[in-house]
Amino acid sequence: MGTRQFVRGHWAVVPIGVVVATVTSAVLLVLQTMPPRSIAMATGPEGGAYYVIGKRYQAILAREGVQLRLVSTNGALQNLALLRDSHSGVNVALLQGGITSEADASEIESLGTVFYEPLWLFHRSELRTQGLEGLRGRKVSIGAEGGASRALSLELLRRSGIDGNTWNCSDIRHKMPGTSF
Repeated sequence: MGTRQFVRGHWAVVPIGVVVATVTSAVLLVLQTMPPRSIAMATGPEGGAYYVIGKRYQAILAREGVQLRLVSTNGALQNLALLRDSHSGVNVALLQGGITSEADASEIESLGTVFYEPLWLFHRSELRTQGLEGLRGRKVSIGAEGGASRALSLELLRRSGIDGNTWNCSDIRHKMPGTSF
C-alpha cells in the first residue's frame, strides 16, 4: 500500500494527525520556555544578612508557587564559585559588587542591585592622618575566609600598596580568625 492509497483511504485521519502533532510540538515548546518552579539560591552563612534576605525571597516566591531552596555558604566568593559551576545546582546568588569584573564573569548576568552595602573602616584616632598606610604591621580584622568583605578589603589594601608582597614576615600576624596582618 503506497502513500497515496493510504491518504485516500484515511483522508480524515491525516489532517487530524497533522493538527495533533503541531499542537503537541507547540505545547512542548512553550513548556520548555516556562520559568522553573524550583530555584536554588546561594546566600551565605545561616544567620547572616544574605541568608535573612534569602528567607524573605523564599517567602515571597512561595506565595507565587515557586519553591526557593536556600544554599548556605561561607560567603559571596563561594556563591560566585557555585554560580560558575554548572553542576552545583545553584541558579541565583547574592553577591557584593566589586568581587568580580565583567571580564572575569562574562557568563554571569546581574539582575540588579538589591541594596547598597558600605565597607566600614574603624580605626584609632592616631591613624587618621596616616590613611591606610597606617595599617601596615598592625592587626587588622578583614572578615572571614570566603566572604566578600575580606576580598574587598584585601583589594582595597592591595590598591593602596599594602599587600602580602610588601610585608616582612614579622609584619604578618595570625592572632585570630578573620585577621590577616
